[in-house]
Amino acid sequence: MKNEKIKSHKKKLVPLPRTSPNKGKITYKKRKTGTIFVTATRNNTLFTLSDTIGNVKGSVSAGVVGFKNSRKSTSAPAEVGALKILEKTRRAGFQMVKVKMRGIGFTKLKAIRALKGGGVPIMEIEERTTRPHNGCRLSRKRRI
Repeated sequence: MKNEKIKSHKKKLVPLPRTSPNKGKITYKKRKTGTIFVTATRNNTLFTLSDTIGNVKGSVSAGVVGFKNSRKSTSAPAEVGALKILEKTRRAGFQMVKVKMRGIGFTKLKAIRALKGGGVPIMEIEERTTRPHNGCRLSRKRRI
C-alpha cells in the first residue's frame, strides 16, 4: 500500500519541445586574437607577439631583421620588423590583433603604419607608456 501511494504522488515529466538556442539571435564567429606589444626605445624597436593568455608566440627586434649598431635606431627597421611580426602572426593562426605600444621614439608611428597595411585587422591600439612622477634622477648630460 505504501508503495502505491508514493507512485501516485509522483508527477510525470512531460518533454518540452526542442527549440534552437540561437533562434532570432545574431551569432558571431569567434576569431583567434593575438596581441602585439611594440616597445620603442631610443636605440631599438622591439615587437612581441602573444596570445590572449599571455604566452609569447614570437618576437622580432631591429637586430634580428638585419640592422646593427646605430642603424637600429632609424625608422626602417620598425617597418621591416612590423612586417616580420605580421608574418609570424599569420603563421600562428591569429585572425585579429590588438596592438599595445610602449616607449618614446618616432619609430612608433612608422611601426603603426606598417602594421595597419600588413593585412591583419587591428582591433584596437593602446598606448601604455609610463610617465614618471619626477622619479629617478637623470643621468649626467653628455659633453661633446
